[in-house]
Amino acid sequence: MKELHKHTLTIAAAKAGMDVKTGRKYRRANKLPSELKRPHDWLKRPDQFPDVL
Repeated sequence: MKELHKHTLTIAAAKAGMDVKTGRKYRRANKLPSELKRPHDWLKRPDQFPDVL
């Protein structure tokens, strides 16, 4: 985000090591990648040991 204020989107994305489209997504959301992460709250398979604590 700091690089976006100094350079163009293309240069800032290259310095961050990401694609221009990804940089555009973060710029449009005006949030950092860590701020866009959602908590993992689903199971991929049923709990095999539901009674064991």
